[in-house]
Amino acid sequence: MAKIIAFAGSKGGTGKSSLSHLLAHGAGSLGRPIRSVVLTTDADEKPLVGTRRRYAVIDARESPERLAAELERLIRLERLLVIVDGAARRAGLDALLARVADLLIVPFGPVPQDAQRAAEALAMMPKAVALPNRWPSHAGIAKRARKWLHIVPEDRCMAPFRTVPKIDGLLDADSYLDVTYDLAQPGRNLLFEILARAGVDPDDLAFRKELEPAAA
Repeated sequence: MAKIIAFAGSKGGTGKSSLSHLLAHGAGSLGRPIRSVVLTTDADEKPLVGTRRRYAVIDARESPERLAAELERLIRLERLLVIVDGAARRAGLDALLARVADLLIVPFGPVPQDAQRAAEALAMMPKAVALPNRWPSHAGIAKRARKWLHIVPEDRCMAPFRTVPKIDGLLDADSYLDVTYDLAQPGRNLLFEILARAGVDPDDLAFRKELEPAAA
């Protein structure tokens, strides 16, 4: 069966979309690529179907029923990573993802409002984890932002994910090829961290070349 990683949370602007696409790009950038597909759910975002990428994109914005149907179809496939790009202020969608995802991730930025909303989301979704996103790399700023990490439970908080330059290029059909190389390593790093948190071995998903039959 396929593995499902979902990004959720009621707060907008926390990076659910950019992280979803970075994760999929990382999966497609491995030496033995992992087939992956991003399911988009936010009606306010422009779909990216039809662009040349190292992963597939499916527009599932029509309704929760459409998303559920796509998930039911895809989960039956072997060696596939399904990534759901959740939408803000969609409690019903978050509830669906909490039921089906192998790992549900709630990103939040280095501000108290984001951290508080993430903590509230974790309280409603007991199996979800938080991901501090766009975390500052400057030592002084990071030290001041560290106090917001304590708002969410430590055992349910992933390591802070630093700001990645050019990441917005993944969300632009015209810019994707320009950032493909630069974002490959950050994408792989994020992939390995998330799969480890989900208890998934990358080798169980990676492309496996079938052995050719022996010559007669």
